[in-house]
Amino acid sequence: MNPRIIRVESPKDILYPCERKLFEDPRVVYHGTSNVHASAIERDGWAPNALPYDMPDIEAICRIYESLKFDGFSVDGYAVLRTFTLGTDGHYSKYKPASFSGSYWRSRNYASQPAGETIASIIRTVDEIERLVKDDELLKEHRNKLQSDLDRRRHYPAYLLAEYKDALDSLDEPRFLNQCLKKVRELKRKYEALAIRRWPVVYAVSVEPQWFEKADSTEWYDTPPVNRERSTLIEIISRPGVHILSDAIVARIDFPNGVAPWLPFYGEVLPLPWLTTHDQAKEMWDKYHKVFGGREG
Repeated sequence: MNPRIIRVESPKDILYPCERKLFEDPRVVYHGTSNVHASAIERDGWAPNALPYDMPDIEAICRIYESLKFDGFSVDGYAVLRTFTLGTDGHYSKYKPASFSGSYWRSRNYASQPAGETIASIIRTVDEIERLVKDDELLKEHRNKLQSDLDRRRHYPAYLLAEYKDALDSLDEPRFLNQCLKKVRELKRKYEALAIRRWPVVYAVSVEPQWFEKADSTEWYDTPPVNRERSTLIEIISRPGVHILSDAIVARIDFPNGVAPWLPFYGEVLPLPWLTTHDQAKEMWDKYHKVFGGREG
């Protein structure tokens, strides 16, 4: 499969890059990723559990964090792996659906992570656990926080109190902490090469509603494309066992110089080239970045 490729050179270019007919097609959804995954996607599409990472590695990182009752220093590390990659109750460990969005701009933001969100989060979790373990003051702060939490929760069930006590014991055990460091550093070496010299990619994909979970497909398919940006819907996930073939790809948008995140403010006209000039789109980007800087609002 060799899809049509559109290049967007400027990270600040937020104009919709495809033709109006494609934007207004209710079956077209978007998938943000990295060029490192492009050859596999264009060969195999989105097959069940065809992941660019190994789920046991995600489980190992989450176990380390949870053994220390450590949530990380950011919302883009452990929280992403536990909530979106593994699932809060681990429900994605056996089956991980393919994820799409009805919004080009949300997919564009998602693709801004080097090698994709999960691999970027793997690298971030390693950096954060290293920072914790190697800094005596941070370890002390975390230990004090856990002790304070434990003292306030003496009325909790015994099994929950045991988690705090076990974490406090682990924080006082250098051998255990070094074992944690060794494991996460191995994982960092495994994945960080994927994030070097990579650039964001967004696929426009023509799909059928029945390929997706019903609760999601009803909302996104019945929402006109121009209104999807204002919908609460962020993610559209495939049904178990559904294999979305590469033939469904209608365009690939490459961002060789990266992406500066952007989303429209409520009520704002979308940067569609048949409605918006380049100068107006630049004003929209400037307005957003005055409020949010380089973050996604």
